[in-house]
Amino acid sequence: MKTIKYILCTAAALVFAGNFAAEPGLSLAVSAEAASVHFNEATGELTLQGDFTLLDLDDYRWDESVKSVVAEKGTVLPEDASELFRFIKAEKIDLSAADASHVTNMSAFFRDCDNLQSVNIQGLNTAAVTDMSFFAAGCGKLTALDLHGLNTSAVTNMKYMLYHCKGLTSVDLAGIDTSAVTDISGMFLGCEALETLDLSSFEIGAVQTMRGLFGGCKSLKTIWASDKWQVPEKLSDGDMVFYNTGKLAGGNGTVFSDQYPTDATFARIDREGTPGYFTYKAAGTGETAYLKGDFDGNGIIDAGDAQNVLNVYAEIVAGNAVQMTDAQKLASDVSGDGAIDSADAQLILLYYVQNSVAGIPTEWDDLLQK
Repeated sequence: MKTIKYILCTAAALVFAGNFAAEPGLSLAVSAEAASVHFNEATGELTLQGDFTLLDLDDYRWDESVKSVVAEKGTVLPEDASELFRFIKAEKIDLSAADASHVTNMSAFFRDCDNLQSVNIQGLNTAAVTDMSFFAAGCGKLTALDLHGLNTSAVTNMKYMLYHCKGLTSVDLAGIDTSAVTDISGMFLGCEALETLDLSSFEIGAVQTMRGLFGGCKSLKTIWASDKWQVPEKLSDGDMVFYNTGKLAGGNGTVFSDQYPTDATFARIDREGTPGYFTYKAAGTGETAYLKGDFDGNGIIDAGDAQNVLNVYAEIVAGNAVQMTDAQKLASDVSGDGAIDSADAQLILLYYVQNSVAGIPTEWDDLLQK
């Protein structure tokens, strides 16, 4: 099937040459147009070069022999790049050398690439892109995705961008500009292995719908956000934002509970007087991110954290030097008095017992007032 185009082009060229062969004094040189897609059957590598279109990849969709896709320098992506790599079975795709400056539509760009494990789009110029909906939806084997540094200032649609990326454990969204985005519904829907999300660069003043934004993120423990994240008062649809996110906890101790609304109400930074499921992190400052009481940084506050803090206190009392990260220091001092002591350990244990053992939703403010 991959040779059909070549055969047709060759036949057409021969007919064309034959029509003019009898004309005296005419010298005709027939040259085939340089192919934009080359496939190495021995290595399974599909190489892209020059201008190419969605149709140029049609022979390779669903083809299990394609193991990798690489764009050579000079490769130009089409203006409408929607579904460009959809159903490609490659495990690796590297587009870092491609020119995407004319691309306006990247919806479903990698959609249903269900063998995809590695993506490199660093350096890609996406300044003209307006649609990134379903961008990598259905890439179930993708475990890490680096999107930091992409210019998304013109993007208005990010709905279902990472829908059902069920194997995703890490996504770098640093610097992502969402100021023009109106739809982030289902953006992380079904990312069931994801434990942390850093949305500290997200500004959502233009967002009209975030329905199901974190739905099905059943492993999600921490969401970082800055003061740039302000849910619009006139949000048209903010339903089921936190559906099935039972491990989620805010930075001030608010833990997910069926007693709380699952709509956009708790899509805010967890602070005294305004419970939420987000943890504060200043945008672009590199400020240390931590969860109060979570000494080991696994996103869960339990008896192990209390024991760790008690061990640290014992070392301090004994006059021994204690090595801790800034995040551990901030997480340990739950009382906020500037010292790490047995009282902090007791508070962490009490927090764990109340929320996880007794099943009584309790915030840090409740404990610190006692």
